[in-house]
Amino acid sequence: MNNQGGGNEIYNRLYPVYLFKFMAICYYFYRCNIWIKNVGEKKKMIDLNNIARQSLKIAEHRKQKTDALSCIKHCAGEIAEVTQAIDNYQSCVCEETEKQMADEISDVIMCMLTLSAEMGINIEQAILNCLEKNRKRARVIYEADKHN
Repeated sequence: MNNQGGGNEIYNRLYPVYLFKFMAICYYFYRCNIWIKNVGEKKKMIDLNNIARQSLKIAEHRKQKTDALSCIKHCAGEIAEVTQAIDNYQSCVCEETEKQMADEISDVIMCMLTLSAEMGINIEQAILNCLEKNRKRARVIYEADKHN
C-alpha cells in the first residue's frame, strides 16, 4: 500500500514492540510503589487519572494534536528516545545518564497518560487489570516449570 502521508508504516510495524516496552516500564513503576511526599510527611500514592487529565489540558494548551493516532505516534518517538537513553545508561552508569533515562521514561508515561485521558480510560484500573493478567501468566509459567 502506497502511503502518501509517509512514516505511518514504521509506526504500524513498531507499535506492538514499543507498546510492550511501555507496559513493562509501567509494571516496573507499579511494582516499585512509586510514592510522593506531601506536606505532613504522609505518603500518598499518585492519582494517575488526575495527572492524565492535567496532561491532556496541558497538551491542548500547547496546541498539540491530542487525537489518539497523533498521541500514539508521539509516544513511539518518545519510546525510541528511551531506548537511546537506556543504551547510554548501560554504557555509562552515572548521575547524568540516570537523570536522562528518568526524564525520557517520564515523557513516555506522560504521553500515555495524555492518551488515556483523551480516550476516557481509567488508567489506574487498566494498570491493575494488566498487573493481575501478568501475575496469572507468571503463575502458569511457574507451575509448568515446577513440573519439568
